Amino acid sequence: MKTKLLALMLLAGFLAGSAQAKGPSDNRVGISFVLSGHLFFGVKAEHFFDSHHCVQATFYPLLVPGKKFPFAMSAGYNYFTSGNHWQGKLGAELAMIVSPPDPQKRKILPMLNFTPGVRYVRQNGQTLGGNLWISYFLKKTRHKIAPTGLEFWYDFGY
Repeated sequence: MKTKLLALMLLAGFLAGSAQAKGPSDNRVGISFVLSGHLFFGVKAEHFFDSHHCVQATFYPLLVPGKKFPFAMSAGYNYFTSGNHWQGKLGAELAMIVSPPDPQKRKILPMLNFTPGVRYVRQNGQTLGGNLWISYFLKKTRHKIAPTGLEFWYDFGY
């Protein structure tokens, strides 16, 4: 199970990085902040195939509070609606939280997230956005589906 999840996340990251770019703003990088059971601070990379469709990968090297630097990662697909500045977002991603790094105490929580949200596109091409994580847990948990996080992000094209 762990190997399959890692393989899927690596494939999504490869697709995000290897697709042909159509212009300088088709590839974007940014930062992400998630309010959840932990606070997630992450680095995000996106590749847009056109103005509506993109793949993304995010790595959260630091979760606070936590013990000995647990981490999380996610990879998925997003669809953005049309709009001059405000755009709706529908997304789906595979995510995994690994906490803590000690192999004897490590807990891995894989999940599929549905991520509806909104983003604001500024005049200079920078974007600010937010979305809700509604998670389906791939491991036995108390609830199979639950809202698990509120994500805010800032990104820009390169």
